[in-house]
Amino acid sequence: LLLPVFFLLACLPATGQLVINEIVANNKNTIDDVDGESSDWIEILNTGPQINLGGYSLTDDPAVPGKWVFPGGQFLGSNSYLIVFASGKDRSALRQQLHTNFSLDSDGEYLALCDPSGNVIDEFAPSFPSVKRDIGYGIGNDGTRGYLYPATPGRANGDPLTGFVADTVFSHQRGFYDEPIEVTISSATPEAIIRYTTSGREPTRNFGQIYTGPVVIDSTTVLRAIAYRPDMVPTNVDAKSYLYPEDIVEQSEMNSAVVNSTTYRGEIRSALTQLPVVSVSFNPTDLFGAGGIHNNPTLSGSSSEREAHFEFFDPANAEDSTHEPAGIRIHGGNARRHPKKPFRLYFRSDYGQSRLNHRLFPGSPVDSFKSILLRGGGHDAWTFRDDWDNASFIRNEFLHRIQQDMGQPSPYGRMVSLFLNGDYWGLYELQEFPHEHLNADHHGGDPEDWDVLKHGAEVEAGDSVAWDELITLAENGVESDSDYASIQRFIDVDNFADAMIHRIWSSDEDWLAPATRNGQSISTFSDDKNWYVARKSRNGEQPFIFYTWDAEMSMGIPFSRNNSTGQPNPRSWENNFSRVDNSNSPGIIYDALRQHPEFQLRFADRLHKHLFNKGALSVERLQGHWDRLVETVRTPVVGESARWGLDTWTGAPRRTAYTRNAQWLPAVNW
Repeated sequence: LLLPVFFLLACLPATGQLVINEIVANNKNTIDDVDGESSDWIEILNTGPQINLGGYSLTDDPAVPGKWVFPGGQFLGSNSYLIVFASGKDRSALRQQLHTNFSLDSDGEYLALCDPSGNVIDEFAPSFPSVKRDIGYGIGNDGTRGYLYPATPGRANGDPLTGFVADTVFSHQRGFYDEPIEVTISSATPEAIIRYTTSGREPTRNFGQIYTGPVVIDSTTVLRAIAYRPDMVPTNVDAKSYLYPEDIVEQSEMNSAVVNSTTYRGEIRSALTQLPVVSVSFNPTDLFGAGGIHNNPTLSGSSSEREAHFEFFDPANAEDSTHEPAGIRIHGGNARRHPKKPFRLYFRSDYGQSRLNHRLFPGSPVDSFKSILLRGGGHDAWTFRDDWDNASFIRNEFLHRIQQDMGQPSPYGRMVSLFLNGDYWGLYELQEFPHEHLNADHHGGDPEDWDVLKHGAEVEAGDSVAWDELITLAENGVESDSDYASIQRFIDVDNFADAMIHRIWSSDEDWLAPATRNGQSISTFSDDKNWYVARKSRNGEQPFIFYTWDAEMSMGIPFSRNNSTGQPNPRSWENNFSRVDNSNSPGIIYDALRQHPEFQLRFADRLHKHLFNKGALSVERLQGHWDRLVETVRTPVVGESARWGLDTWTGAPRRTAYTRNAQWLPAVNW
């Protein structure tokens, strides 16, 4: 430690012996704070005698030198380090973990340490540079500032690094291949060393094969690579998926009885290549190890998130291709227990860029995403029950398209083929998620302006203040024109009426209650499920938007039971959800509004608009949407049959696989 301290002494300002030794402004894995959160942090080093830090301060604003003040009696010994978390939590109690009242911007900002008189004794001015995840910046062991990797909280810093190694470049684009290829990997940084893996595992400076020449690829391979140099910060990990249909059909999870059948063997390879592809790579144990999230699907929340790499490409358009490091979690309720699970992907600076920037969904005005879903069909897939021959795989996407056709907001989606570490994982729906970022992207404002609530009135973003006011108005009844006018501060009548028409028409048995069939009460899958609402409540108000969500248990999917007999109901389109009234849900709002003559008239107008004159719910329009989706997956569902036709959640595997012609075509032949 003596040599670095001597260097530091030469660099110290005359007014003190305290320095900002290191910062991490994009923390993920270096250290956690006392709350278990990966807050950013600032490390102070005292190169002189012990000092009382009381009255000293940290600031990210040159005009406010005393923005956050150290508590009196906070001593820092000679040649000692002190970590202050830049979390915004504002904690300055003596003998407890310290947290500033501001956070650090990973794109760079001003930062200073000031003495009790407000004099700056050390600073990053005009700002520290942009930093990447878990990369430190501060004073290296030679007394000069630079990037620090790895970060060393509470310890002496290593060599200062001069910059970042240029990203790796692959000679061949991700996609499907039939012939062997030789892939070259390069970096524009002179003398950079490249390591790569082909197992899905993440390469590091210490793990992976060192690149010495072109990599021969002649079978399905996910090639991941990193470039590094001792005096620079390494690249993040890039990935390219090279998929070979000839060996995909031979993968161990593919059912040879389907692959080699006289009916499907001429179509199975096309089934794999007709849809856009999502390929996700990851350390295999993170999903499939003893502690992996796929093997422990009840794990949820941020602690269940694992690092992954997302790739997307459309085989029909070589230019339609993108990739981004991401975090992956298992998604959903009951469906997370199914063999074919849904996934949620998060894009943030913890992994790479803070967003995925690509136009994923044709027709959508949005081309930047904080998170996306991969839905496997859930209860509209064969992997639910061993007798489940009603599956279409397209109900949810169909109903979102219908809500859009009614002129209302609804998450965009499209059907894709999913590969996990090169293994074919079946037919999935890639879909937007109606969180605060989606609402800001589509409807304006910042994410912080938006309230988002879901079933159970659970707050997903913002707060419930506006929602609680809306529910109170509904509970008090909409009996007068004044009441009707008041409630329209929170709802757009057409949006709300259309949302209720849409859900009632679709006969969703996993939504609200009560419901009847032929005059008899029925019990649905759940009494309060699968709704999302969003409202811009700050920096200008907008009414709540009512979204259809998780609509796969609709349009004849038989989940309900007869309340009188307790017996399961057969498949039917006879359910009546026109009297739903669940408390603290859209149901009670509907129950209050439908008592008012003006809403009754407007509801009738919207029904007429959508049901007649080629409206969104006319048979002609509905059939067009349905048939287009059926044709989209007609061939790809053969691949689904080979991969998942035997598997079920509720029982032993089927003896004979479900197939397109025997089960799927009758289920979608409307």
